[in-house]
Amino acid sequence: MIAPGDQVLAAFSPLVPIIGTRSIYVLTSNYTLLSVTSISTPHVAGVIVLLKVVHPQWSPATIRSAMMTIADTIDNNGTTLRNQKTDLPVTPLDYGEGHVNPNKALNPGLIYNIDWQGYVDFLCDFSYNDTEMRAILR
Repeated sequence: MIAPGDQVLAAFSPLVPIIGTRSIYVLTSNYTLLSVTSISTPHVAGVIVLLKVVHPQWSPATIRSAMMTIADTIDNNGTTLRNQKTDLPVTPLDYGEGHVNPNKALNPGLIYNIDWQGYVDFLCDFSYNDTEMRAILR
């Protein structure tokens, strides 16, 4: 799953200069544009909180399913997502499930829910031995 992480307007400490100049002046702001991977984390966390507020009965697995089944793999122009550096179309290896879409996640249609026993049953289908199962399920 991918989320906004490039040139995101984010809250910023006014105690930290955002631009240093050669003069005696240092520019600070309560906000700045940031482009780092960790900027996408608050977006996804916010979507999770939104879904939990709207659907308090949903389990973590259901919330994850809602976000994954509705993720966008096309951009706002209706074309396949593209790599910003190469301008080539991206693949699922680049974007995972796709770009998180909070509005669609509120009413995703089909969602999958799984509990602890469901994971155990799923792993049993792989014919793991007792030692391997204990390592996974600890």
